[in-house]
Amino acid sequence: MIKVDHSQAPQFEEFKNGFYEAVVTEVKPTKTKGGKPMLVFNYIVRDDVNQPCKKKQINFDNFVIQEDNEYFPGFFNQRSKAYGIPNGVEFATYTEWGQSVVGNAVKLKVEAVQSGQYVNANVVGWYPTEHPLGSAPATEDPFTNGSGPINVSDEDLPF
Repeated sequence: MIKVDHSQAPQFEEFKNGFYEAVVTEVKPTKTKGGKPMLVFNYIVRDDVNQPCKKKQINFDNFVIQEDNEYFPGFFNQRSKAYGIPNGVEFATYTEWGQSVVGNAVKLKVEAVQSGQYVNANVVGWYPTEHPLGSAPATEDPFTNGSGPINVSDEDLPF
């Protein structure tokens, strides 16, 4: 038998205008309705940083590739810097560039936009993370048993 227990229901937290530390989870190549090439970035709000909306997704951050636009080079390079791509790195395609940042941390400026009954997060700014992934100091060596190296005999191996 199953029983409903409202005390176990998580509190729904809506996005508010502000900054969120996130990780790029997916970059999908597609086209705009007008046929221009575009990359769609999706993120997840980091749960290892003290901030609201932990583990919530931020989807549909559209990056339209418009090399004929005078502002495009600045926009492209600003996002590259925010995603942690080192200066001077070259990519064969924008898709390759986008795929290279999956898993990278980034600080996003979000505008909360009411859409029907939901509040969506619209990304309006990209900044280098203030909390690099894996930056927490290790407290102990996971490969020791506390008193020295672990000894493994041939008998302990499954092959």
